[in-house]
Amino acid sequence: NVGCSKDTALQVHIYPKPVVDFSSSLICSGKGSDFTSLTKFSGYQVQSYNWNFADIPSGNMNTSNLVNPSHSFITPGTNLVKLVVVNNKGCSDSVIKAVTVQPSPKAQFTTGLTCEKQKVVLTDNSTISSPWLIQSFKTDFGDGSGFVTTKNPSHTYLIIDKYPVKYIVTANNGCVDTDLVNINIY
Repeated sequence: NVGCSKDTALQVHIYPKPVVDFSSSLICSGKGSDFTSLTKFSGYQVQSYNWNFADIPSGNMNTSNLVNPSHSFITPGTNLVKLVVVNNKGCSDSVIKAVTVQPSPKAQFTTGLTCEKQKVVLTDNSTISSPWLIQSFKTDFGDGSGFVTTKNPSHTYLIIDKYPVKYIVTANNGCVDTDLVNINIY
């Protein structure tokens, strides 16, 4: 048909994709760190969250589909964490952020004599990798006497018993570790 024309109208829906972002708490090796999705949506609901923590040593714990997951990184260093979010219209976006995993201290102590009514001295053997330092110490002797905040603290137990001693160390990078040991007083 020469000179004939036909118009066709097609309605196209353009849906906005989510704006993906996240934040994380202090990340210390061997400790759970919280990740929070800060993703913004334009009226459409989420279909899926897919996190990849780029932490190969954690094996099958390397990914999560939770909104706000927690992840425990095995080793210190920098990891590129990726979050992909898909809305219920199939639109997706992602973000990759470098996160720094700080080394955790290792809280540890030894004791000498453990007799009733004699001074028990806790000797600090805690460690952390250089250049970090352990900056604070907190001990609960397990007998209701409260906390002591000195390195190598001492305490006198008045009753023969077993006491759960909690020794907490904090490094100057903000990472914390706790050693919990039952001490028998004879």
